Amino acid sequence: MHKFTTYNADDKMSEVITENFMMLNILSRFAMPLGTGQKTIKQFCKQNNVDTNTFLQIINLATDDSDANIVDAELHFPSILRFLENSHHYFIEFRLPMIGTKLQNALRNQSPVVMKSIMDYFNEYFREVKKHFNYEERKVFPYITSLINNTPNDKYNISIFSRQHDHVEVKLMELKNILIQYYPLQTSYELNDVLFNIFICADDLRLHNDIEDRLLVPSIKEIEQKTLSK
Repeated sequence: MHKFTTYNADDKMSEVITENFMMLNILSRFAMPLGTGQKTIKQFCKQNNVDTNTFLQIINLATDDSDANIVDAELHFPSILRFLENSHHYFIEFRLPMIGTKLQNALRNQSPVVMKSIMDYFNEYFREVKKHFNYEERKVFPYITSLINNTPNDKYNISIFSRQHDHVEVKLMELKNILIQYYPLQTSYELNDVLFNIFICADDLRLHNDIEDRLLVPSIKEIEQKTLSK
């Protein structure tokens, strides 16, 4: 069961995970292990060299994405960039390949035409996600690193990224709708498992975009403005 709340630094890390199992993904992307004991969020973040404020902003956005939960507090950019890069690795190396394999297995008794059309759609989507993440890692993240190191690139700014930032979960949800609404596929445990994983992955990707659009981009714009005013 998900609990919609605002966590603070003195909350127990174990309770955060128990109240919302999706927090396990967030911990892994900060390279934080289990074995929380009775430590608070602040204590566990300090133990694992993770900025507490950045961690809190992300988990609070994950549990309640209302604007009221977006606080005016500084981000630790090395922490959030590490988090985003680890997220990319998770989607590209684990979650999406797993969905592809499960989808192919679920379709093995369908006609070759149906199977090919669905798998072609998924594989094209996978390529688009790889391209999206590759752009961020080649262009956006190095730009942010140079900016916070006081060596900005005057030929690029974060608004360029913001204007063309695609919501990569949309096409995955379209695949879910295609499977549910238009393909007369016999219901099976395997197909239901695929759909469940698509729902989870799409929601995870939505959070990934929210972190970039609502936490990272505004913070970088502030730094850009301060740099220009000097």
